[in-house]
Amino acid sequence: MSSDAELIGRSLHGDTDAFVEVISRHESAIGSYLARRVGRQIAEDVLGDVWVAAYASRASYDSSYPGARPWLYGVALNRVRQHWRSEPEEDPAPDVARMASGWDPWPAVDTRVDAQASLRAALARLRPEEREVLGLVAWEDLATDYDRKLMAAARLAAKGDLEAARNAMVNGAGCCWALGGSPAEQEKAWARGQEERAEVFRKKGMPVPPAKPRPTGKEQEDGINNTLWSNTTYALFIGAANAEVRAGVLKLLATIEDVTVDKADVGGQTVLKLTAAPPVSSGEGAHVVTVDAGNGLPIRSEVVPAQGEQDPHSVADYRSSWVNLADIAAGKI
Repeated sequence: MSSDAELIGRSLHGDTDAFVEVISRHESAIGSYLARRVGRQIAEDVLGDVWVAAYASRASYDSSYPGARPWLYGVALNRVRQHWRSEPEEDPAPDVARMASGWDPWPAVDTRVDAQASLRAALARLRPEEREVLGLVAWEDLATDYDRKLMAAARLAAKGDLEAARNAMVNGAGCCWALGGSPAEQEKAWARGQEERAEVFRKKGMPVPPAKPRPTGKEQEDGINNTLWSNTTYALFIGAANAEVRAGVLKLLATIEDVTVDKADVGGQTVLKLTAAPPVSSGEGAHVVTVDAGNGLPIRSEVVPAQGEQDPHSVADYRSSWVNLADIAAGKI
């Protein structure tokens, strides 16, 4: 599969469908981020603005980066700021208010402390750029129905029902596969997905690209496996604190034919390297996720370009630690 950078490049030469593919890859994540920042109803309108702005500015995209999601988050953030500037200034820090009141990560805490006030006070002490990072990493990653569905699918896999868990993981994003459904249900889901993307273009007065037929054969298998890999590794990163989620993730990844699992030693630590081949990773190279062999905690995520490719070797390292509300309120985080 082509990288986001390649698709954006093709769109600059008249291939509108290529940019639609970029949208389809990231619309769930960007839509969820917007919902956390401005609310679900407003987010639907702002999301359309994001795609229009991204399409209009795509010539400025740095093609040395194969993945466009960080760039799209930046476009989305600019649209959110424009939305805030258009609202009456009723609060000196409206972004903090929304972040503190829009999501309660500890439902039981309400019976013991005023979590909203404590959290809001802690957030207010952060610099604006620090609040943005927290909003992207913590709020966006932990606050959506999408996240809960994916972690529930991982836990289901840990309990042994791999087929049901695989279907739930692939369908968790509300995508167009309808895995496990009847052929009629799958066709309906695909058509619905195509129509939803077309509606984004209609709302903003952009040319609507022709609908694509539902893939079959190897193309369908690769598409489903890509969704499974993406959703499952995402569940690992956001649900790493849950041992059941970690166990279920490993079981699900082992069902993908184009994913290999190798044991290695890194700095004296025994690890497992989970490698997704290009058909699964949506790129010309491989995506490698490294986890602790003893407990399954994520250690590293890296994109390794194919030999001779110019794409950069992208690496993200992960650390695991325990935090609590008291530490946040005390400004220790």
